[in-house]
Amino acid sequence: MLTLNDYLERCKNATKSPSDNQLAIKSGITRSAISNWRVGLRTPDDEAILKLAEISKLDLDEALLLASFWRAEGRVKARYKAMIMARNAAATIALSFGLLASPIGTSHSNATEISDTMPVSAEEMFIMRNNIIKNR
Repeated sequence: MLTLNDYLERCKNATKSPSDNQLAIKSGITRSAISNWRVGLRTPDDEAILKLAEISKLDLDEALLLASFWRAEGRVKARYKAMIMARNAAATIALSFGLLASPIGTSHSNATEISDTMPVSAEEMFIMRNNIIKNR
């Protein structure tokens, strides 16, 4: 499961930012906010996670789903984790049957790498959130 720190590292790599300070400058997010996320004092709100995803050219839907997971607690967090894992399993199965291709310009050594980055559509995310609310 991708942690917030892992996601921040992805953003740093994608924007060629050598430090959190550079990522903060490029994203317009304060350095202290990123620092608080790193140490677990806070989690990014949806606007902040979308800013990071946009400047990093990462999937917006995946960013929102992950942010919801990082903010969730208890049973809700467990439901988000189950949904993310089910999504990744479905992508892995689809890849094993050749139903999905690698994104252009990428090379992956195994299906798990791609399944960890498979985007979830806004519609799927809406359905997942509704399912979480129903199952509380």
